[in-house]
Amino acid sequence: KAQRAGLEALRLLVHKPSSVGDRLKPLLFSDQRQRAAFVALSAAGDLHGALRSVEDEYPDVAALLRRLAVEEPAADADDVVVQLVWIACQRALADLDSEVRLSPDALTRLGPVAAKINRDVQELEDRKGAIVAADRLVALLVERGEESA
Repeated sequence: KAQRAGLEALRLLVHKPSSVGDRLKPLLFSDQRQRAAFVALSAAGDLHGALRSVEDEYPDVAALLRRLAVEEPAADADDVVVQLVWIACQRALADLDSEVRLSPDALTRLGPVAAKINRDVQELEDRKGAIVAADRLVALLVERGEESA
């Protein structure tokens, strides 16, 4: 599920960059190759520049970018962003749970964070408020440093 959503987000970034470009962050991609493709596309600003930047050192990422160039996106940009955010939040909540299990005293510090994530994740199900909630969740995940996860 995460891989499919990541691929669709990358297709949108290649073919309709304005629909997702400013809403995606590396932390939304759990697959390392997809994350590398996203970073290359974001840094270069276009597909050709991204390909040049990864061609020699990361041929698997270059192959993915070539594949994305010929595959048209099939999903709505908002739906893809919401799905990626939901998946990233599930990973973040699992990480928070692990931290609390390893150090029960962390519950005081992490409990409110988990509660906020859970509250905003519920808002992702409401079509009207989903994008606003997704933006809040991405900001929270970035602030928490989940990018390295």
